[in-house]
Amino acid sequence: MLLSRKTAARSAAIAAPVAAALLLAFTPLSAKADVPDNATDCVDAGYVWVHVEHDDVVTGGCATEFEYAIDAMESAGIDFVEEGGWVSSVDNREAIDPEWWSIWTYAGPDDDEGLLWDFAQLGATSLPLFGGDVLAWVLQDDWTQGEESTHPPLTDPFTPETPTETPSPTPTATATPSATATPSATPTMTPTATASVSPTASSTPTTKPTRPNRPGLPSSGN
Repeated sequence: MLLSRKTAARSAAIAAPVAAALLLAFTPLSAKADVPDNATDCVDAGYVWVHVEHDDVVTGGCATEFEYAIDAMESAGIDFVEEGGWVSSVDNREAIDPEWWSIWTYAGPDDDEGLLWDFAQLGATSLPLFGGDVLAWVLQDDWTQGEESTHPPLTDPFTPETPTETPSPTPTATATPSATATPSATPTMTPTATASVSPTASSTPTTKPTRPNRPGLPSSGN
């Protein structure tokens, strides 16, 4: 009987981790699979959307962990390089001096049906975020120009871009060559004989021609 109790205890000790492993295997996939893939659903779920603009690229991701901006970047899966509190690269796009990465937070819609953005006065490691926020990273051209060249996001993260359809080429009808008319024979003109005109004898003048006067001399009449 004592042997049976030891065997039972050992079986229970083995069964516990096995049961835990089976339970883990049948649980849903990680919460990452359920994370929204667009800004609207992300903020509606109480998360933070990370919006990125550089060159002609617009991208983003949903962050489920977002105590600070740097945490949201990691959670959203946005690649970045942070050096001494400064972010020098976002989305594998390095800011080459005088370029620089600016940080913005969504402040709501404005009266012109656009969006209002607040320029962040804190760095990525100290900027706090809250559920429903939108964190935006925008690559700026020249830090030496100050506020004049600094602009907020140019793309609305809540409006997904509609892909432009490329029109398919319209088939061009191929012209069928028409039969070439055979030219008719051109009649050959037979030249007619040309009458020869025989010269007639010139009449001999009956009057003796008058010789012109020489300058300064009278006519002699001969």
